[in-house]
Amino acid sequence: MAAALVPELYVRDLPRSLSFYCDALGFRIVYQRAEERFAYIERAGAELMLEKSPSAAPGSPGLWRRLMDGASISRSRWRMPPPCATRPSPPGRR
Repeated sequence: MAAALVPELYVRDLPRSLSFYCDALGFRIVYQRAEERFAYIERAGAELMLEKSPSAAPGSPGLWRRLMDGASISRSRWRMPPPCATRPSPPGRR
């Protein structure tokens, strides 16, 4: 049975990522296109595509770091909505 959704993850170092997913987590390579720096891996029905990111220069911050940097900037402008308990109930509900 094919997976309904297969995430494609961009990685900085494909051989290192494959080593982690296959050796540490037990995935297996289903197929690989070395010339395109791409691999399709599977473990117990979970499937992932790994691809070398064209923009991942050595030493550059990873996606998670860039997301967290962006979150810390926008968090200072974010306003917490009032708790649900203080919102009026729809007519006919308590």
